[in-house]
Amino acid sequence: MYRITQFDVPTTISVNSMVFYNQVFGWTFQPSVHPKKWTARTESEENQFFSNPFIRNNTSAQALTKAVSVRNVDQTLFNIKKEGGQIVVPKFAVPGIGWMAYFKDLEQNVMGIIQTDCSADFS
Repeated sequence: MYRITQFDVPTTISVNSMVFYNQVFGWTFQPSVHPKKWTARTESEENQFFSNPFIRNNTSAQALTKAVSVRNVDQTLFNIKKEGGQIVVPKFAVPGIGWMAYFKDLEQNVMGIIQTDCSADFS
């Protein structure tokens, strides 16, 4: 299965974004060799590693919406709202694949979350 392994999230205040993503997904951060970027790490059963997700930018020109695999969409949506994020598209079924939703982070970047569940349907 192919997974997203690297992406940029435009942000003007990296610290706020790091707190948000740490609280929602448990990602940890350290400065990158690039002075305007940070490196994020997430531990999971697959030991996924995302490098350089945050880049300082005054305007967002987001062209591609990414989705993060989560264990529980409902709990993650709760955490997103608790940390100040906004739900853009509530949880919906992707039949035979799972449950998805879309949110905006503190910098108004849109990202998706998906929970694998082959029994998901429209009912």
